Amino acid sequence: MVAVSKEVFQLMRHFPHSYAFGVSSHYRLTLSLGNRAFGVHPNLYPLFRRAIPFLERRFDVSHVYTGLGDWHFLNALGHRPIVLTVTQNGESGHPVILRKVARVVAETEQLAERAVKAGVPRERVTVVHPGVDLNVFRESHVPPAPWKCLFASSPESPSEVYTKGVYLLLELARLEPELQVTLVWRPFSKESEKALALVRRHQLSNVHILCGRIAQMHQLYGQHHFTIAPFVNVGKPCHNSVLEGLACGRPALVSKYVDVGGVLEREGAGLTFAGAAHALQEAYWRLRDSYPLFQAAARPCAEKYFNLARTVKRYSEIYEQVQARPPVVA
Repeated sequence: MVAVSKEVFQLMRHFPHSYAFGVSSHYRLTLSLGNRAFGVHPNLYPLFRRAIPFLERRFDVSHVYTGLGDWHFLNALGHRPIVLTVTQNGESGHPVILRKVARVVAETEQLAERAVKAGVPRERVTVVHPGVDLNVFRESHVPPAPWKCLFASSPESPSEVYTKGVYLLLELARLEPELQVTLVWRPFSKESEKALALVRRHQLSNVHILCGRIAQMHQLYGQHHFTIAPFVNVGKPCHNSVLEGLACGRPALVSKYVDVGGVLEREGAGLTFAGAAHALQEAYWRLRDSYPLFQAAARPCAEKYFNLARTVKRYSEIYEQVQARPPVVA
């Protein structure tokens, strides 16, 4: 699963009476009773919107995963307390709609500050980092040489070859031929296939592409020395592959646009770099030359900040707290 979907279903496993409702261009009309999930294409949203008020009354809390400016659910909900988990940067929502939200949960400190600047009262903003199952993602022995890095946030379109920094990885592979670079490529759509074709044109022998869904990701992390998130614009602030890699004892290199970079550097579990090939290369040298120190700090960083058990506990507390606050119907 992509990171946000994974986070939603992690919580659903711990709250067994919950259901997931989604609006996405990846759906047509999707229903899974086993997964307790229902999804529609945005073109069907006007019909789905009419059903939302009846659906939300069947639950105690409406928990929305999105950005501050996403209105599909925030505009339609309001008869039950709303918890909004902000997972991405973006434009701020309309103040009237944001007033309906009982609690904004930010996945990073930076996202929390942006919510406050958007007008959400600070007392209604809480930082809860996404969680990793530390029993599944466990530390393993470091692989032998050559050095290997893993990138697991594949582009959904040709433009994302640039915005997700894949071109920087290709340049790093060109500059450091002894470094083995693995790209995990999900089968999103025809647009993602076009992006993959752009990458393959470079024909770099030290760039390896794994196409398809990886069921045992924890094993894949164990086969690499570090993970990387080289985004060159404001993207997802807290990348799932970086967190899972930390849990497996693998440090990370992330660009300055990735919010979690501050935590990595504070805990000595990784490094940040500016969005240029030479800066990435220098960060790689620093990580490589002091690798035992970074590697030793990776798992403790995951335990301190990204423990799924702690994440679930915090959400359980938040759900109880917001039910004591009357919902605001705009």
